Amino acid sequence: MLSTLSLHHWLVRDQALREIARVLAFGGLLVLADRFLPHRTERLVEEAGLVVADVAPVFSVGPLPVVTALSARRVG
Repeated sequence: MLSTLSLHHWLVRDQALREIARVLAFGGLLVLADRFLPHRTERLVEEAGLVVADVAPVFSVGPLPVVTALSARRVG
């Protein structure tokens, strides 16, 4: 599942991430890319039952990351 530049619009992120984790196939990959990805997103993804694989800047202006991507897998 891929989500680009929409996470900041999700009103109930924890509930949405739990639903994504529920329907994602075992071994499936979630990639969230958004501007200024909140630090708590990694925790919310883990609490939803996914394993965070990587968090990396995708687009930066100088030292400031503008778009960051988080990838996570459903293991089981």
